[in-house]
Amino acid sequence: YKKYWLHFVPAAIYFTVHLIAWARPLAQKQQAIDWLWQHKWHQVEGYGNVLLFSIYLFLTIRHYTAYIKWLPTEYSNTEKLQLRWIRNFIVLLGIYCAVYLGFGLYSELYGWYGYKVQFWQYLVLAIIIYYISATGYAYVQKHKVAFDMDTGRQQNRPEAANTIAEETTSNSPATAAANPGFEALKELLLGHLQKNKPYLDPELTLSQLALEMEKPPYVITQVIKTTLGKNFNDLINGYRVAAVIEKLKAGEQKTQTLTGIAYDCGFNSKATFNRAFKKATGNSPGEFAQKR
Repeated sequence: YKKYWLHFVPAAIYFTVHLIAWARPLAQKQQAIDWLWQHKWHQVEGYGNVLLFSIYLFLTIRHYTAYIKWLPTEYSNTEKLQLRWIRNFIVLLGIYCAVYLGFGLYSELYGWYGYKVQFWQYLVLAIIIYYISATGYAYVQKHKVAFDMDTGRQQNRPEAANTIAEETTSNSPATAAANPGFEALKELLLGHLQKNKPYLDPELTLSQLALEMEKPPYVITQVIKTTLGKNFNDLINGYRVAAVIEKLKAGEQKTQTLTGIAYDCGFNSKATFNRAFKKATGNSPGEFAQKR
């Protein structure tokens, strides 16, 4: 993790320069400030801030987007793992970047960057800081999610399909997608789901399912994607919806709520249940139940 220390270099430079100016005797402080001003240090800081904010905003968006795409491939219930407070933080950070850049351009055009301008800039920054502080304090992490950018790429890269082909019938990579080994693994997977009903566990993950089947997780991922045209989340929630429909056909909605039925079938979120049910049937759970 030594490479991550490089991220602290800009901050170290910033604080070193300001600390040197601050540590000087009072009579020399203004001289130090004037020297920095003459050598355009304020412009270096300004442009550097814009550059760093832009870079880190881009990296944050890329990482969060990759996480959201990866989540359904690993977890069967994702509603509580969406980390929407991070999404909101990204939006606020984007707004601050726009405000900061706008005030920077204003100062370049009109040559004035006094307190009245800085007030609004720092007000936006203060709102972001208070928001992150409040949400960070209120947020309780109940799930351990081990997401890694490299792992997410590995699960979706074409080479993973080639590895499956080698593990099954050792055919050439060019025919991997049509390899009979995929069909054999698909039948094994569907048989396990139908017989053992692991989807009834609301905390079911791809890693857990792979462990039960004694197969590597990336193999299960590629089998689901290649032979069924789905991701892990859609597959498991499809079975859960089917289980709910069976209970509705049996009339269980007369003795308990739809949400209760959904929880019995492996869902742990009403929003996820409604979304998955409508995606699978074209109707909301309430509409479907009324037709029974």
